[in-house]
Amino acid sequence: MTDYKFGSHEILYSSAEIFTWKTFGDVTVAIFYGKQGETHETAFKVKKGTTFTTIEGRKAIKASSNKDGLLVLNYETTGQAVVSIGKNLMVYFVDKNTAYKFSAVSLIEDGSAFDTKPSVITKGPYLVRSAEVVKGSVLELKGDLNATTPIEVIAPSKVKAITWNGKVVTALKTLKGTWTATLPFEAPKFSLPNLSELSWKYADSLREIRGNYDDKAWTVADKTKTLNARQPTTPTILYAGEYGYHTGSLLWRGHFVAEGSEDNFNISMRGNIFPSWYS
Repeated sequence: MTDYKFGSHEILYSSAEIFTWKTFGDVTVAIFYGKQGETHETAFKVKKGTTFTTIEGRKAIKASSNKDGLLVLNYETTGQAVVSIGKNLMVYFVDKNTAYKFSAVSLIEDGSAFDTKPSVITKGPYLVRSAEVVKGSVLELKGDLNATTPIEVIAPSKVKAITWNGKVVTALKTLKGTWTATLPFEAPKFSLPNLSELSWKYADSLREIRGNYDDKAWTVADKTKTLNARQPTTPTILYAGEYGYHTGSLLWRGHFVAEGSEDNFNISMRGNIFPSWYS
């Protein structure tokens, strides 16, 4: 990846991929990822004198250089490392499995959702369905869990409290400005009824099979010639395409006068190149 711009920042190149990025006020957060244990390098275009600070995962940063407006970081994507660059860029370096735990969710404010910003970034829950700021500073998150899960939330600075599915979450502010908490999993309680004792209802959705169904408006299959290389043995041509029907489900209705001695009825059907026979 080369010459990539995100927010007010830009990289010259990166061997790791960007999972997502969002801007929160003056700070942009970007998440870079690679396979577990890989070594990657990213060159950030910065102003002269810009420095970086490793906030988390110090051992993951293998080497760095800052020259000619380029801050080059060489790092290992194992677990999670967080680096602050200058005053308004925070970068996560994670492995792919860790990246899968992140979700970028558009915020709902005043009943309206925005596709780009403002947004929140969450890490941990199985599924985050929605994020909404209510009462000016409460972040309401709704989603699903499959186990008791730690959560990390990157949110706008106005957020002062967090709820999960309507319940208040005891969340702590971290040194990097994010919120962390633990979401307890509660297995749903339900019981299945005895299906054999229930009263069942059904609707007949194929009214065309009824003897009194009126098919006068249907196309009559009365052609006796076809350009198809496979000539049928039926008295009239029954290829649907001959009558302008080329896709979807097809229904045919046929009529005959029974003599009373019939004991078998056979239909041969061909769909695409595979024939099927029904008796």
